[in-house]
Amino acid sequence: MANDYALFLGCIAPNRYPGCESAGIACSKKVGINLHPLKGASCCPAPGAFGSISLDVFYAMAARNIVLAEKMGMDIALECNGCYKSIWEVNHKLKHNDDLRDMVNEVLKTVKDPTDPPASPTWSSRGPSTSGT
Repeated sequence: MANDYALFLGCIAPNRYPGCESAGIACSKKVGINLHPLKGASCCPAPGAFGSISLDVFYAMAARNIVLAEKMGMDIALECNGCYKSIWEVNHKLKHNDDLRDMVNEVLKTVKDPTDPPASPTWSSRGPSTSGT
């Protein structure tokens, strides 16, 4: 698994630059790097969009993506420089700031794991809902 990476595409590469996405995947294959989709990933998040509203949300969203890759047992491969900056910054801060890491871990405890099977729909007097959420 030394050449296996969790591929985090984010939103820019596949939507604005699909040629860069496909070229990155093709080139990685040529040099022996195996890219595996990072299933359940969210926005990186974009620091200007989320960081300006809430740094706690910014840190938690990025940390969630890091955790998804850790569950796969892989490091993250990224194509977008903005995504790289967000993921790298949050990973660095979480490794060096115990209070921040504790806060983010508390937030992550409340987030459903996207790799879990979907909950069965249930009905209540208020209409349809999903159990377990």
